[in-house]
Amino acid sequence: MKKVLIVVGIVLLILGVCIGSVIFIVGKLTVDGTKALQQSQRETLRLNDLREVAMSLEEYYTMYRAYPRLSNASGLKVLNQVTDKRDLKLESQTISFLDPVTGLSTKIKTIVSSPGVEIYTGSGVNQTITCLTGNKASESSLGSSSDVWQIYYLALGDNPQEYKLEACTENGLSKNIGTLK
Repeated sequence: MKKVLIVVGIVLLILGVCIGSVIFIVGKLTVDGTKALQQSQRETLRLNDLREVAMSLEEYYTMYRAYPRLSNASGLKVLNQVTDKRDLKLESQTISFLDPVTGLSTKIKTIVSSPGVEIYTGSGVNQTITCLTGNKASESSLGSSSDVWQIYYLALGDNPQEYKLEACTENGLSKNIGTLK
């Protein structure tokens, strides 16, 4: 009788360990899958926002026969630090496009649905932009996380006829969807 109880106890202990391990593994897979799904959803929203910005840029070009100007500052500069040649404005989650002559807001606006956006600009047609996930932006690279992402916009000269538009998201740097290569 004692031997049977010991064997049953050992079997129950082994079953408990096995069931606990299975529950842990299933739980871990569920959490990891949820995180991946959330990241994928954020990425989709951000790239859709980037396409919306590109459509607004084309609308601006149709109206003014030039793309919005931004300073040709050396190194990467966040939009709110640009003081000269600025035809874009970011307030909350809205990108406003300004009239190049009067500096007043136009009817062209893009509401960014994905929170945490920052707009950067910099100089040089062939400037290579890097995107470091999990880091903050610096003079030479953009950074992103689950909370923050950046749009890089470049249009050269006083009457820009081309632009470069890329996004730095959790999955790295997006493909340039602008006309400037």
